[in-house]
Amino acid sequence: MSYALLLSVCPIVVAICEIMLSVFWVSWYFKYGFLIFRVSIPVKTLNVKLPPIDILTRSCGDSVMGLPRSICFHSFSDGSIAFRPSFKGFHAFMFEFFIMRGLIRFNRVTHNISVSGFVSWWLILGAVSFLFFTIHPILIPGQITSPPVWSIIGFCVGLYVYYYICAMRYRTIANYIAVAYQ
Repeated sequence: MSYALLLSVCPIVVAICEIMLSVFWVSWYFKYGFLIFRVSIPVKTLNVKLPPIDILTRSCGDSVMGLPRSICFHSFSDGSIAFRPSFKGFHAFMFEFFIMRGLIRFNRVTHNISVSGFVSWWLILGAVSFLFFTIHPILIPGQITSPPVWSIIGFCVGLYVYYYICAMRYRTIANYIAVAYQ
């Protein structure tokens, strides 16, 4: 099997696996990953109960920048709450095909509530494969071509804008929790 085929198929397979893990709310999938966003909210009391899921859904149900927000929440047996973009409707796939997933948990040792955002694994594999396909022709002897710099710059800028929109949405969740526990 060639590297090119492996690098083009691998992100698709991982994305399908991630969709299944996300839809079935597998707890380890939401607790571990590549952390790219974390907000810690100090809490003064020891007996903290995280807000109920229906209140979180209602409070985070408006729109940001005119885009519909559809974030689903799910509580786990250890008291933590996972969240991800909803798969309802065309807008969920169009504007926020999940590049992040998150977790809200109370840390009894440090007395704070942390809101964490993890990047999806398929996105990292997709970025690596994209960079491989755009830089690889330069590295092959006898095929020296100019690198497609604009596609790399466009990809990086697009990825950052996409991340910024998702991180802004997750910050509103952290802001809601911060206001609720002040």
